[in-house]
Amino acid sequence: MEVRPGYRQTEVGVIPEDWNLEYIDNFAHITTGGRNTQDRIEAGQYPFFVRSRTVERINSYSFDGEAVLTAGDGVGTGKVFHYINGKFDVHQRVYRISNFADNVNGYFFFLYFSTHFYSRIMQMTAKSSVDSVRRNMIARMLVPLPPTEAEQRAIADALRDVDALLGGLERLIAKRRDLKQATMQQLLTGQTRLPGFQGQWEFKQLGELATIRDGTHQTPKYVDSGIPFYSVEHVTSGDFKNTKFISEEEHRFLTRSVKIERGDILMTRIGSIGVCKLVDWDVNASFYVSLALLKIRSGYSCGLHNSLLKFSRFQERG
Repeated sequence: MEVRPGYRQTEVGVIPEDWNLEYIDNFAHITTGGRNTQDRIEAGQYPFFVRSRTVERINSYSFDGEAVLTAGDGVGTGKVFHYINGKFDVHQRVYRISNFADNVNGYFFFLYFSTHFYSRIMQMTAKSSVDSVRRNMIARMLVPLPPTEAEQRAIADALRDVDALLGGLERLIAKRRDLKQATMQQLLTGQTRLPGFQGQWEFKQLGELATIRDGTHQTPKYVDSGIPFYSVEHVTSGDFKNTKFISEEEHRFLTRSVKIERGDILMTRIGSIGVCKLVDWDVNASFYVSLALLKIRSGYSCGLHNSLLKFSRFQERG
């Protein structure tokens, strides 16, 4: 592979020519903590890092300074990372990487290490998972370092800004989603009436508003290509493109009595019960018994669609 000018190929990939490759134990101290999980104290004075993403509390501290922490074993192996600069304590099976050399920015290291360490330990085992981290897995990991701490700090700050922006967008999206949910709750239950409308609402059974049919009870014979066959996972994920297929002949047999059409509603009836999807596309597909097909009677389409979709979202959130 050709490398563009100013860059070089290394064991960790292509990096700028003036960047250095260093083993972690050449620029940091690696050790484990000395505490047990039962040492945690609710509302304790200091952070207590255990083998999970949850940071516990404790009234002691074994270190005061900048450090990166990762789980040494358990389900968080290679997946749980923390950065801190201050007083804290550490579980005996959590690795503490600290005392960074003057030319290494701790947060820059945290970003690289937390992104690449899992792939490193997976390359070092023949299994599909790793049970524990040996010190050498950390110590002899190569890290590409910009030549100055100032450049490392600038990169770290830029990525912090991106994280802050994404966090703000996520909060804004959540706020707008909650606003929409509250508006739906008000309008779809009649607690708020739109201008120009009045009178009493009435309650009806779902069967009065729609015909309800199950999908096929028999397990179909799948083929490499043909007619899409829908099941629960397609409704819950909203993905109707990645499906299994049945033959044209079997599809004609299954749709003799019921056929999915634009404007129908598919609703899950097994597993994640009550999740709904409005069929708003032209469709030629069959479906399994795990789904119910609702064919809305004339005059009820819009309101019932919205009410069922509101119910579906309520089920997902509950």
